[in-house]
Amino acid sequence: MVESSAETAPGREGCLSIPGLAGRVVRAQRIVLRYRDERFAEKTETIDGFTAVIFQHETDHLDGILYTDRTDEAPTPEE
Repeated sequence: MVESSAETAPGREGCLSIPGLAGRVVRAQRIVLRYRDERFAEKTETIDGFTAVIFQHETDHLDGILYTDRTDEAPTPEE
């Protein structure tokens, strides 16, 4: 991720690392990704909405962060 929008929105997130619970997390609504494809060509792509939230959630895992680290509320049972 090389950029994220100033526009954010709260959303309820759960995680397989913490089964049965979910919490409210504020995430950027648009992100810009830079990566290399299977032929090693550099690509830049803008992702928005729920897909952007998923990328941020999974990128957090790579950095050792869980959604519980990004919420001020105690997780509650998933609905």
